[in-house]
Amino acid sequence: LEHKRTSVLHRAMKGLCWFFWLSTHHLEGERAFRHAVEALRDDPASEEQRIALANALAWHGSTNIWFGHHQESDRLLRESVAILRELPGARRELGVALGYLGWSTSHSSEIAETVALFREAAQLFEETEQLVLLAWIYCMLGASARRQSAFQEQEQWYLQALQLGREIGDQRAIANSYCALGGLATYRGEYAKARRYLDESLSVARSHE
Repeated sequence: LEHKRTSVLHRAMKGLCWFFWLSTHHLEGERAFRHAVEALRDDPASEEQRIALANALAWHGSTNIWFGHHQESDRLLRESVAILRELPGARRELGVALGYLGWSTSHSSEIAETVALFREAAQLFEETEQLVLLAWIYCMLGASARRQSAFQEQEQWYLQALQLGREIGDQRAIANSYCALGGLATYRGEYAKARRYLDESLSVARSHE
């Protein structure tokens, strides 16, 4: 930010967000992305700068979800989406913003909007071959189906996430999918199947502590 190296900043933000999330430095992350938004607002002239600003808004919005500040995250993420919809070269970034907005609205809005956001994000991630993010969206769609008591649909989304997670070696998607499928099997009274799924989830999680 100090040297106005926008392209470097743009590439760094995703890794920074994951670091702040996984290391539990959540407050530090919120401050960092808030600072980035404030700095990038000063000169958002070029397309690259506008994408960087929208990206910073999306990641800042995601950090607010961590704290349960859903009104603020909703505001930031909707601004990010509005900017990115005007930039044809930012399809991946738009998918990220839509995915996080779906996550945010899942805590406060009608489920129909949440599902629509996740489906649009999934389409963009398929188009741009962002497979790790696509597996995450499949899991979020599975969780949304559970909220609607659409258990068959829930199972299909998590099976898709599990298959994709295996194909790309995404252990988080694999563990999360097995856990959700185990919970669904328990609800259905299929206890032997539930035990298999949950044992698999636990095994994957323990191997990546």
